[in-house]
Amino acid sequence: MSRLQVGGLALIVGSVTNCGKVVRLKQYIGSFKGVSDCWHIVGDSLLDINFNRVNQAVVPVSWLMPLGDKQTQDEFKKELEFA
Repeated sequence: MSRLQVGGLALIVGSVTNCGKVVRLKQYIGSFKGVSDCWHIVGDSLLDINFNRVNQAVVPVSWLMPLGDKQTQDEFKKELEFA
């Protein structure tokens, strides 16, 4: 399995409100509000703790499953262009 990397895609697997959503990893944050090992993510129609729609959030790494490296993502984008 590939590792999380800036600019990469990840599937949210640990959040009740955003489980199953695909996000882009913007920046590794480290410790945030007492939680260690966090990432700043961006995505469409994410929900915050009050169920408001947002387009970015900070989540723990344990909530994220990487979706391939840069080469795999580029190949997938090419396939989508030809479909």
